[in-house]
Amino acid sequence: MSDTSYSDNTPPLRTRDRVLKAFGFAKREKKVKSRAATQTLNNQPIHQLSDTSIAIASTVTSSHLDIEQDIASIVVEDGSLPPLPPLPIFESNVIPDVFLKNRPPPTIRTRLPHLGQRIESMDQLVYCNIVLLMSKPSSFFDEIVGHQDSDGSGSQGLDVDGEVVTDFEKKERAWMKSIGQFPEEQQHLRWLVTQVIDEFVKDDIKGLSLVTEVISLGPVLDRDTFRSLLSCLVDKFERTTLLDISILQGLVQLIESTPHNNLVGDDLVRTLAVLRQRLEGTHTSSTDHLYQTVLAISRLLDVMTQNKIQDVDHEPLTGLLAFLLHRGDIALKFQLSYALEVMRNITNDETSFQLAMRHSLEIGRMESILREFQATTKRLWYLALREARQRILEGRFADFSMLVHESHCRDDRAFQMGICQILAELSMDSLWDVYTRQGALEFLGALYNTSSSYKPWKDHLDVKQWILDILFQLSENQELTIKDCALSVLQTLDVGNEISRMVPISYTLKSRLPRPKTTHLLGRVYKIDTYILIESLLEYHTDIPRTGF
Repeated sequence: MSDTSYSDNTPPLRTRDRVLKAFGFAKREKKVKSRAATQTLNNQPIHQLSDTSIAIASTVTSSHLDIEQDIASIVVEDGSLPPLPPLPIFESNVIPDVFLKNRPPPTIRTRLPHLGQRIESMDQLVYCNIVLLMSKPSSFFDEIVGHQDSDGSGSQGLDVDGEVVTDFEKKERAWMKSIGQFPEEQQHLRWLVTQVIDEFVKDDIKGLSLVTEVISLGPVLDRDTFRSLLSCLVDKFERTTLLDISILQGLVQLIESTPHNNLVGDDLVRTLAVLRQRLEGTHTSSTDHLYQTVLAISRLLDVMTQNKIQDVDHEPLTGLLAFLLHRGDIALKFQLSYALEVMRNITNDETSFQLAMRHSLEIGRMESILREFQATTKRLWYLALREARQRILEGRFADFSMLVHESHCRDDRAFQMGICQILAELSMDSLWDVYTRQGALEFLGALYNTSSSYKPWKDHLDVKQWILDILFQLSENQELTIKDCALSVLQTLDVGNEISRMVPISYTLKSRLPRPKTTHLLGRVYKIDTYILIESLLEYHTDIPRTGF
C-alpha cells in the first residue's frame, strides 16, 4: 500500500513500521518478506465462522460500509453535538402542525381506587404504585422524583416510561394523604406487584399478553424484583429453540423502562452475550429475524452507553456485525452500522497492545489493526439520532424538526434512515394521540417528495425505498385511522420512475409494546389473596370448622 504523502526518493513506511509507530515502538531496520491476505468469508454460514474469521471480519471499519458512503467529515471527540442554527421558519403547508411546537409526553392516569377496593387493571396497579412511591421518596425513587413541596408531598408525577410528569393533580395528593394513614394498604399494593412477577415466573408459556402485562410494571419495580424478572426473561429467551419476538422485545423494553439505579453492569453484559449467541445462530436467509435481533442489540447497547457501562469485550459481537454487513439490504445494513457505532462508544476491555499481540500471527492483519485504532472518533450521525430520539420521547417536536432540518449530518444516508425509523415508531405508538401519529406519517411524506419546497436533505434512493416500505406496512395497519392516513400519504408521493429501480424491503416494524388489555396475572394473584384472607380469618376464629380448605 503506497502513501502519496511521501516523495519519490523517500521509501514509504511499511505497514509493520506504521503499526509499531502507532504503539510507540521504534522503527525496525530488518526487512522481512511481505505476505498477502487472500482469505474470504462470503461462503461461510455464521455458525461456522472460526475465531480467526470473526477477528478478520471485525476489522471492517465504517469507511468500508455502503451505508456510510456519504458520512460527513465532521466528527466530535467529546460525544456532544455541534451547536445548531436558530430554528428555521417552516411552511405550515409542508410540515405537519404537530411538529411546529413542543408538547408534553403522553402519560397514563387511571382512577385511583378507594381504600380496600380491588385493583381493576394493570395500568391502575402501576399508577397506584407510582403515586405511592412519590408519597415516600426513597433511594429507589430519588433519581425520578424531583424536589418536594413545603408540605412534603411530591410535586411531580411519572409516566409509563419512567419520565417525570410535572402536572400532578389534587386527587393524587388527596389519595396519597389518605393511604398514608394505612401502612397495610401500602404494603398490599407492593405485594401485588411482586406477586404478579412471581406468577409470570411460574408460568411455562409466556405469550404476548402475559409479557405485555408484566413489562408494564417496569417503572415501579425495585432492584431485586427487576433482576428476578430480567433473569426469567433472559433464561426463557435463551432456552427457546425458535426466536420469540415478544420475549425479545419485552426483554429490551423492560431494561429501557426501569429506573437507572436498577441496572447492574454485569446483568446487561450477560444479556448482551445471550443476544449475540442468538444472532450467531440465526440463518442468514432469515433476514427479518436478523433485523429484529440486531435491533434489540442496538437498543440494549444504547442503554449501556447511557449508563456508562465500560470495559466490554468487543471482539465476538463486533466481528459478527461486521460480517453481516456484506449480506443485508439497506435497512439491515443501517441497523448493523448503528450497532457497530454504539460499540465505539463503549470502551473495550482489551488494550491496543493486547489486541495486536493476539492477532500478531494472522496474515495481513496489521494494516487492518492500524485502521481500527485510527477509527476512534464518534460519528456525528449516531449522536444526532440519539438526540432526535430523546426529543421525540420528551415531546419536543419543534426541536426535532430543527434537528432534521439543520443538523450537520442531515445528508448522511444513515442519519436519514434513522430519522425515518423514529417517525415510523412514533406513528405506531398507541400511547400518543392519533393526531400526533398521523403527523409522523405526513412528515415521512414531506421527506419523500422531491418536488416539495421542504428540502432538509440530499435525496437517497435507498431512503425513499425505506419510506415507501414504512408507509406500505402502515397502510395495512389494524387501526383504521392510521391505515387511512398511510394510504392518503402514499397517494401524495411523487414516485415517478424511481419505484422501478427500488428493491423491496420487508421488515416487521416494531414500536414499544401496547398497554396491557388483559389481567390474567393479576386475576391469579387475587385468587391467592382471597385464599390468604380466608386462612387468616379461620386462624382468628378458631371455632369455625376448616372443612374444605
